[in-house]
Amino acid sequence: NLPEVRSAHEVLEVPTVSARFGTAPFFWNWGMEAMTNLLPAEFLRDRSKVQQLVEWFDPLVRAVDGIAGERVSMRVDLECTNGRSTLALFSHRRLSVAVGNATAAFAVAILEGSTQPGVWFPEEPEGIAVEAREELLKRAAEGAIAFVMNK
Repeated sequence: NLPEVRSAHEVLEVPTVSARFGTAPFFWNWGMEAMTNLLPAEFLRDRSKVQQLVEWFDPLVRAVDGIAGERVSMRVDLECTNGRSTLALFSHRRLSVAVGNATAAFAVAILEGSTQPGVWFPEEPEGIAVEAREELLKRAAEGAIAFVMNK
């Protein structure tokens, strides 16, 4: 149910795409699954209702983050039908800082003219130009405790 699964399938015409999402502490995973199973899709599409959920849960999330931390890690594995495979890994101590860095990296790319105006999935051709992606990733990874691209 992650958006990149559908967009990678449609835009890049990749026949099989899968994504897995997990959080720590583990009970956040249960909460995310419960919300997707118990709340109707119409509810989750209603911005005002989702905003209300955020306002209700924000104090709890901040309290738990204060105890457990807000580290974020992402791993991407690419396995091609021709046998080629590659891996990318990103870790940062603070999710909020990582999101800010990534947002700033995209803003700089827009100001430099490396992307068309609008909102794009990264794999869309109107998004970040291929030749500008390495610099975008370098900027977005500022302060990361791990950033590896195995080509």
